Amino acid sequence: MKLKKTQKAELSALASRLRTLVFREGILEGTVTNMTVGESRRTTFTDKVDGKTRCLYVPQRHLQEVERLSANWRAVKSILKEMSDVYREQMRVRMKDSPRGSASSTATVPVKGRRKTLKAKKSSKK
Repeated sequence: MKLKKTQKAELSALASRLRTLVFREGILEGTVTNMTVGESRRTTFTDKVDGKTRCLYVPQRHLQEVERLSANWRAVKSILKEMSDVYREQMRVRMKDSPRGSASSTATVPVKGRRKTLKAKKSSKK
């Protein structure tokens, strides 16, 4: 896939930022939550593993680090979305220019080829 120079520069900058976040600064998927338990305030880090939600108590001395790592995760997701948008646009342009393909993003299967779902009949009671 050929990219324009501006797209290459944009992707290169995004990839560089992504590498910095992932390999140098670190990432942590989850959210930091403040809650009140009785009279005291507690901070927890919440994430999901194997479909189960886990909460981890975060001591005050580690709060900034955990918040930074969590913010890095959000930034990584944002960067990946931007990169995906650039590639999607390039793909759309390429498909539009192609003599055989169409750039339609609505239906991938023609209506004629779709399978019909059978509806279950309701039994009527008298």
